[in-house]
Formats: sequence, C-alpha cells, structure tokens
Amino acid sequence: MPKKQPNINKKFSLSYFSYFYKIIGKHIFIYLFLNLIIGFLDGFGLTMFVPILQVASGDGAARESLGKLAFILDFFDWAGLPLTLLNGLIIMVLLFLLKGIATYIRSIYFTRLRQKAALKMQTTMVRKFEAVSYEGYTKLEAGRIQSVLIGQSGEVINSMTTYFNLFQDVVMVVAYMAMAFSVNWKFAIMVFVGAYLSNFFFNYLNKITKEYSRKIVRVGFNINGDLIQSIQNFKYLKATNYFKIFAERLVRNIVLNQHYNFKMARLNAIVTSAKEPIVIMVIAIVTAIQVLLFHDSFTSMFVALLMFYRSLNSLVRIQTAWNQFIAQSASIDAVEEMSEEFFLKKEPIFSEKINNIIDIEIKNLHIQFGDKVVLNNINIIIPKKSSVALVGDSGAGKTTLANVICGLQIPHVGEVITEGKNIYRTNLSAFRSKIGYVTQDSVIFNDSIFNNVTFWAEKTPDTLQKFWNVMAMVSMKDFVEQLTVREDATLGHNGVLVSGGQKQRISIARELYKDVELLIMDEATSALDSETESHIKESIDLLKGKFTMVIIAHRLSTIKNVDTVYLLESGEVTGSGSFKDLQTNSPRFKKMVELQEL
Repeated sequence: MPKKQPNINKKFSLSYFSYFYKIIGKHIFIYLFLNLIIGFLDGFGLTMFVPILQVASGDGAARESLGKLAFILDFFDWAGLPLTLLNGLIIMVLLFLLKGIATYIRSIYFTRLRQKAALKMQTTMVRKFEAVSYEGYTKLEAGRIQSVLIGQSGEVINSMTTYFNLFQDVVMVVAYMAMAFSVNWKFAIMVFVGAYLSNFFFNYLNKITKEYSRKIVRVGFNINGDLIQSIQNFKYLKATNYFKIFAERLVRNIVLNQHYNFKMARLNAIVTSAKEPIVIMVIAIVTAIQVLLFHDSFTSMFVALLMFYRSLNSLVRIQTAWNQFIAQSASIDAVEEMSEEFFLKKEPIFSEKINNIIDIEIKNLHIQFGDKVVLNNINIIIPKKSSVALVGDSGAGKTTLANVICGLQIPHVGEVITEGKNIYRTNLSAFRSKIGYVTQDSVIFNDSIFNNVTFWAEKTPDTLQKFWNVMAMVSMKDFVEQLTVREDATLGHNGVLVSGGQKQRISIARELYKDVELLIMDEATSALDSETESHIKESIDLLKGKFTMVIIAHRLSTIKNVDTVYLLESGEVTGSGSFKDLQTNSPRFKKMVELQEL
C-alpha cells in the first residue's frame, strides 16, 4: 500500500518541510536564514521612518512612540551620531541597500536549489521506473506513468517554490509582528486574534481547493492515457472512423479538466480579493477599540500600525500562496504514490552475474495470474547454441515462456538455470545484455535507420560495415541504398514511414547487430510477405550454431530446420522433438502442419 501522505490541513506542515528537506538537504536552512536577514533589514529600515519624521517635524516624542525599539535611538547615541534628518536617511538607505543585496543572493541561491531539486527528482523517478519488473509494469497505467514523470514531477518543483515563498512571507510577517509587539503589545495581540479568527473562512476554502486539485490530477492521468492510446492506434482509429468516438472521450476529459481548473481559479480569486479587506477591517476595529475604549494615544500605536500595514501584502501573499500550494500538493501525493509503486514493483537486485549463457535448464516452472494457470510444470533443456521452437495455439503460454527464459517474467514456482545459477538470483541486467529479443510488435524509434539498428552507435567505418552486413541479412540493403539519405533516413513515430514488413526486418537487424548469446524471436516473421519470410528463414538457418535461438512461430515453415520443437497446449508441454519426429508422433502437431499445407 502507498505510504501515508503529509496532512494538508496542518498549516506549513513539518511533513512537507521534511519532504523538501530530503530533496535539497541543509541548503533549506541557508535559504531560511537569508529570509530572516531580509525580514529584519526591511523592518528596521521602515522603523527609521518614525524618528526621521519626528526629527523633521520638531516632535521630541520619538523614544515614546518606538517603545522597546527605542534602542535604535540608543545606537545613534552610542555611535556618537546626532539624530539628524540626514543621518537618519543615510542609515535607512543603507539598510534597504543591504536588503536588496540579500534579496539578490537569495533569488540566485534558490534558483540553483530549484534546478538541483528538479534534476534530482526527475532522474530519481526515471531510475526507479527503470528498476520496475516487467510483471510490475504490466500492472501500471501508461498515462499515469507519463503524467507523473513529465508533468507531476515538474509541478512538485513548482510546489516547492510556492512553499518556500510562503516561508519568505512568514518570516517577513514574523519580523513585523515582533517589532509591533515591541512597540505596543496590546494592540499587536488584538490584531493577531482578529486575523486568527478570520482564518477559519480561508481554511474552508483550502479544503475545497484540495478536493479539486486531486480531481484535476486524476483527470490528467485519464487524458494522458487516452492520448497515448490514440497515438499508438492512430491508423486503426482513422481507418475505422472510431477516432471520432475516441476523440469524444478525450474531449470530455479535457472539458472536465477545464471545469475543475475554473473552480480552482475562482477559489483563488476569492482568497486574493477577500484577504485584504478582512485584514484592513480587523486593523480598523482594533484601532477604534484601542483609541475609543482604552484611550490609548494614536502616537503610541503609529509604529505598530505601520508594521501591520507593511505586513498586509505578506499576509495576503501567504494565504494566496498557501491556497496555491494546496492545489499543487496533489502532485506531491501523485509522485510519492507512483514512487512507492515503483519501489514495490522493482526487480530484486543480486550481485552475482552470468558470465556466459550455456545450456539453459527450466525446472518445474509454474506461472499463474489470478486463477489463470499460464504455465504448469514446464521442464525443458535448451543446449548452448541450439535452436528450439515453441509452437501451439494462441494462449498456450509460448510468449510467457519466452519472457521467463529472457529474464522478464519471474517464475512463481520453479527455476531457470544456466552456468549452474538460477538467473533470477543473479544480476538480471547483466544477463539481459546478452539477449536479443524480436517481438511480435515491431519496436521502432523516431530516428534514422542507422540509429535504430545500431542503437545510436558512433558512425565509423567498422560500425557502417557491420550495419550494411545485417541489412543484407534481412533483405533491406537494396531498399536503404535507394533512399536519398540512405542509412540516415528517418522512420517516423513508430515507423509510420515504412511498411509493417520493413519495420519487422529493421527490428530483426537490430538484434543481429548486437553481439548476443541468446536470440528470442516471438512471431518475428508474422508481418512479412512470403518472399521476405523466406529470406529471414534462410538467415535464421545461417545463424544456427552461432548462438542459442528460441523461436515462437505460428507459420511453421519458419522452424522446419530447428533442432527441437516444443508443442505447448494449455500451458503444458505435450510434445517435443525434431520437426519431422513431432510431425510423426504428435497428431496435434501433424494437424497444424496439414492446415498450413506444408
């Protein structure tokens, strides 16, 4: 289960502070210290207005109006400086100049922190995604993964910015409040109580904002998921006119997303527009009570009033920023939940490695998904550099068995052994680096033919020669040589610019280019015409003995010359032997051959 998320209802929750501390570390305290310096420089700079004005007007009550902040006047006496208009103005300018320098340092410092945090978060999420097991991946939503890795991770960094802007304003308010208390504590307490009572209204708005932010994240997942599917299945959707129906799904979610965003914007507008009138009303009421009821002099409240008025913008920004942070905090929840799922679905990590893939022994293999038994008590041996074929009806378990052999599907029961080691107790990344895998669905990247085949190898005379050799093996050399830019021709998204057969041959060429010890071909010739299939069959025959091959095929002509054929039915091996032996001894296999008129 995903771990419990921070409680959003606790203002400036330490859970969130701790969360961001894990991202940027001790730098957070340097940032807060800079804010503290800026807050007090600003406060002291403003305080200088009072003695300056009183000196300018000839009023000698400066010490009384400053309250406990009268130490500022003592500073002038200690420094031997007479409190003149010119001296006061110079000190005030210096204070604000220092504040400006500190503000610049803080801004640059936080920009660097933000960049480091974004880099750390996004690279960490990519690495966690990389570590997810294949079985774990099949249980995740593609749209959700894309949304979190691209959109929500960036939004978390935005929320961090908002969160620390909150601290920036909190420090400013604390500085002003501390000075206001020093001048007139009764007035300060009454204003503070009034502001606290008004906050219940804004807490209610924050709760509603949180609900809408979660809805926006969920709808965003749906939009990303539908968009991915519409891109992947564009040809089919367009050809069948189903795109109109699918587009309606997208439009409905987009409209709903805009509706929720409008609700959020309206809540933010209420917070922004209501805060200032409420705070001014509180200050006005408290001022009237102090003067009319307690008969305090307005002069004694002047500095405190100045501080509260100065803090007004910070108070408004705090509530607005907090409301904005609540909206963004749903992204923190989404990223943390996804991160936890990545962790729970990661592959086990072992240090021991497979040095060479020799004989592969599959012992007592059992795979079951829910109540569905996919493979049951599979026991086979694949000798080194031999070629074996897996045949059977759809759903017989052929692809799942291939997935187990190449280190994708962890057995629920049983072992896969080579070099005397269970491959699932070794470093699977090292094992899979020795494997080539051609899937039924061609894997094509939106890049050049050369990069697709060589997987972005540096173009040198040797790599070019190797490239042309494998292109000849899959009957693609003539085609590529006729192109204007030859091997640099791009293939488009998912190979949209070439035919299905050409895509499959490029996929096969990529695995032939790779120096593998085990080649798995899952319906590798399914998209090929008879002539090209014949060329691929010849290539397969030529590759016999160079490395171990496991071939899954419905078109039995492809596997006539393999060393061993295994017939699977309902997840069990019901026959094995050479093509001819199995044709003689297995009525089921004989019927399959006859149906294909071989």
